[in-house]
Amino acid sequence: AESSKTGSTSGFSTESRPSGSQAGNQNTAEEPKPTPKPTPKVTPTPRPQVIEATPEPTPVPEVQNISLDTYSIDILPGDSWRINIAAAPSDFYSMGAQWVCSNSAVVSLSGSDTSGVTITAVSTGSATVTVYSRSTGQSASCTVNVN
Repeated sequence: AESSKTGSTSGFSTESRPSGSQAGNQNTAEEPKPTPKPTPKVTPTPRPQVIEATPEPTPVPEVQNISLDTYSIDILPGDSWRINIAAAPSDFYSMGAQWVCSNSAVVSLSGSDTSGVTITAVSTGSATVTVYSRSTGQSASCTVNVN
């Protein structure tokens, strides 16, 4: 008896499905009308762009110390390497830099400016290459080991 009740219920559901699909067809014709309503939800997307604009006040030139891209180098005699200044105070660039080497018998310097210096290993040994700020007197050094 329970099986026959289930069968009659499934019969009702199949009969109601065609009428439901017809009603669904009528509703689909009406659905494009509400679709323009979600489009105003797209307008809040410019808000993140306003948030992205906030990094503008971050002051880049307020770096207090000179920093290099490397502080220790191991190279072979005859090889060259460029030591670059990664960051420096803003007045450093206006007054310039002075590059010095603690042992010119081990390392020679060339092409020095406010962006960096090219070093060439002359002979085995160790040397320290230092950049000085002519305006602030600050410095940064890199140890060069020639093996």
